[in-house]
Amino acid sequence: MSKILNVDFLAAVGRTAEKFLKRAGARAKVTVRASGPTAWTQFERTAGGRLKVTLNMPALPVSGDMTRAHADDLVAYVLHEISHNLWTDAAAWKQAVRTFTPYQHRDAFHHMINALEDVRIEKKSIQENIAGRFQECLEGLCDGLHKEAVANGFDANTTAGM
Repeated sequence: MSKILNVDFLAAVGRTAEKFLKRAGARAKVTVRASGPTAWTQFERTAGGRLKVTLNMPALPVSGDMTRAHADDLVAYVLHEISHNLWTDAAAWKQAVRTFTPYQHRDAFHHMINALEDVRIEKKSIQENIAGRFQECLEGLCDGLHKEAVANGFDANTTAGM
């Protein structure tokens, strides 16, 4: 089984994300970071309508490598995050979190509306076919995250996992 170098994968993320965004009709400049345990994105539209995107990927050992299955999981993260860039109204999102939530509950509210938004944007990206294997990669990532959560004692009947 062949391996993919972590540095090679991360080096390709920005241009690849820009190509998927372009395929969906968006012009973008993507800056990639790698830190923490998960992926996230921040973005804004410039006056000319171009997206300015920061895409954070999970931290990877610089000298390491990954299997194709792990690369597929990371591709699912990339496609999920650029789905936010395409379909999430960032201004409305920020306003909703600020307006409808007292400060002490913002993190929990953010997680709840993000979970709902995730389903909406992923469905839209699959319907719009922004990437041929998006659903397959996403299903693999979700299966792996579910197994990891259960192994670590996650209980969906409590708020401990939020």
